[in-house]
Amino acid sequence: MKSKLFTLVTLVLISFWFIQSCTKNPDSYQLKATKLVLPDNNYVYYEGSANKNQIATVGRVLFYDKSLSATNAIACASCHFQANAFADGKQFSTGFKNELTSRNSMGFSNLANNSGFFWDLRESNLTEMVLKPISNHVEMGFTDINAIAKKLKQYPDYQNLFAKAFSDGVTVENIAISIATFLEAIRCENSKFDIALNASNFDYTFNFPSFTPMENKGKQLFIKNGCIDCHNPNSNFQRSWSNWANIGLDLNYTDKGIAGNNTFVLKFGIIDTALNGSFKIPSLRNIALTAPYMHDGRFATLNDVLNHYSGGIQNHKDLSWELSEITNNVQMPKRFNYTKEDKEALVAFLKTLTDYKMISDPKFSNPFQVVAN
Repeated sequence: MKSKLFTLVTLVLISFWFIQSCTKNPDSYQLKATKLVLPDNNYVYYEGSANKNQIATVGRVLFYDKSLSATNAIACASCHFQANAFADGKQFSTGFKNELTSRNSMGFSNLANNSGFFWDLRESNLTEMVLKPISNHVEMGFTDINAIAKKLKQYPDYQNLFAKAFSDGVTVENIAISIATFLEAIRCENSKFDIALNASNFDYTFNFPSFTPMENKGKQLFIKNGCIDCHNPNSNFQRSWSNWANIGLDLNYTDKGIAGNNTFVLKFGIIDTALNGSFKIPSLRNIALTAPYMHDGRFATLNDVLNHYSGGIQNHKDLSWELSEITNNVQMPKRFNYTKEDKEALVAFLKTLTDYKMISDPKFSNPFQVVAN
């Protein structure tokens, strides 16, 4: 009798818990599905080119489609969120088997002006670059890249979309072209800085009338302290030449960076030991939205980054010249010694590089809508 009573009470409690859980979290029991929703007319990604806009539309769908991973668990957009300027806000991203990537996912924009891709610059061609995460054994898992085209051919939506964009339909090459065309259309050009720069006839050296005193002070510090040497507004806030640097994060790097990229080493004829600890110089556009920072996401905030440059640069033997100085024939790291107000000013300036239009533009958004079954 006691055993039956215990069982009955247990069942009642479990039922009560289940009802409560469902009430609080309806998604926990209601299965969801997604539906592709596109406008009747393609968004204008490129003026005067209907076909290129169609290709970009295909790329947008592919970018957000989890079918591009071996387990249908991960899309390109799973590691690149529009609201985060296409970063993901995590130190390391999660792949198709819930494994973590070894490097931080960078935000992006203005990729047509990019001098190289990935933290170790191992790819220089955008169309070829977009296939690398799809075939990566941690990220999306298609070890045979040809299998992705075979998979997508099974879906009527893709048959229709590719037929409108390409004469030969779904192919690996057309998949890569579509995604690259979409990514190239994502441009950051409407930030407060851009608007002020246009109004000043592209002269950023004097104070902008539309900037606050703190923003102008930060801009002047940015120029005076040489930040502009590696993050030039004329080069998408990157360096136009040799877009890599060792910024003294460590004395000994566990991640070799560009030194581990044999193709790059051979191309430029630089001995790999001189590149140990060197990584791509990322663009600062939308930088306030793309935390955490550095190749390993070690810095959670912009203030942490400025603390590094202020007094934390390590005296690595291959420290980039912009961050080192010679005293009595001895290399030493620079110490910018920013005050609290200096750091506040620099952060205020960096926030002017945010393009709020870009991060809310519907033509870059997820075309898959969640619907209840």
